[in-house]
Amino acid sequence: MVNQPYISVIMASYNHARYLRETVESVWAQSYTNIELVVVDDASTDESAGLLKSLFDESPIPMRVEFNEENRGPAFTIGRAFELSKGELIAFLASDDVYAPSRFESQLRGFADDPQLQVSFADGVVLDGKGAPLDRRIADHQQRAAGVPALRWESC
Repeated sequence: MVNQPYISVIMASYNHARYLRETVESVWAQSYTNIELVVVDDASTDESAGLLKSLFDESPIPMRVEFNEENRGPAFTIGRAFELSKGELIAFLASDDVYAPSRFESQLRGFADDPQLQVSFADGVVLDGKGAPLDRRIADHQQRAAGVPALRWESC
């Protein structure tokens, strides 16, 4: 890939200590490596803060972790992560989700193939509490981005 845009993965975290390691490691495992991870914790009351500090220390990619002094809600927290990001492209990641290892490589190929493409989104697989896939998808297959050329990527 000739053009290698810098991608900022932004994540708001609130009381998801149970999922954070797997979530963050899914970003570290990306086949496309020109990325950063920006996490803002929204005053979690579980072990999230300590875990995020440990993950920051272990991170093989640029990673920024910030903490809201009080719970401000997801819109504020995602907005703060966005403001801290440095990427040309932004990817959202929920703190209880994981990315497929080739997510960005596949999506960037779609942008390269279609210069009119403005948005790329993914349909995720729903997992049970043990990580086994259920027979459900996140987005309905009829969903489309209204008026904006978009690539729907089938697995995130």
